[in-house]
Amino acid sequence: MSEESREPAPTGKRTTGQGHGKLLLAGLVGSVVGAVGALLLAPWRGTETRQKVKEGAAKLKESALKAKDSAAKAGATAKERAQSVLQRAKREEED
Repeated sequence: MSEESREPAPTGKRTTGQGHGKLLLAGLVGSVVGAVGALLLAPWRGTETRQKVKEGAAKLKESALKAKDSAAKAGATAKERAQSVLQRAKREEED
């Protein structure tokens, strides 16, 4: 066996999964620091911010409902066209 094809001897140390707890903690601390910074540096008062969030949520909900309706209409149109194509194919097959 050549030296290049030999695998290193196991060291007994676990190399996978280390640092996940530290990474999670760093992410959590970063999130908290970011949230506090956002609150301290917000350009509006709390009541104005809440109102803007409500308005944004309402607009988002309205957009989502419009998208849902559009998707339903597109699905219905696709289904109708597929049925039409199927019927034509069956007619041509019978001829």
